[in-house]
Amino acid sequence: MLNLDHLKSDQKHFTAVGLNMAVDWMYGTPIEFSTNHLTDALAASFVLEMYDMVCAIEEAVLNVQCYPEAMVILLYHIDNFTPETKQQLLMEKITKAAPRNIGAASSASLPLTSSPR
Repeated sequence: MLNLDHLKSDQKHFTAVGLNMAVDWMYGTPIEFSTNHLTDALAASFVLEMYDMVCAIEEAVLNVQCYPEAMVILLYHIDNFTPETKQQLLMEKITKAAPRNIGAASSASLPLTSSPR
């Protein structure tokens, strides 16, 4: 039996959902997830030290930051990003007061494909 409790103590947001996404990523399966699972994906990729996955998630996040609704969700998850991405997200929010486009990103999903190894 494999015990992964130590990973949960290292990363409080580590979940089975995030682990499944990380395993799919490792095997080259393109993954897509809703913003509801953003924290799960980032927590798993950080605790498993899969920094290529962290970079891909953050790149996908930065691509949807132009939607006001997406920014609200992303700012909610701000503690889970690297310092560089935090700065970009916050600067984008501060410098742009985009007009509201209700519903544009309410069901935002983040498509990711793993890089070939």
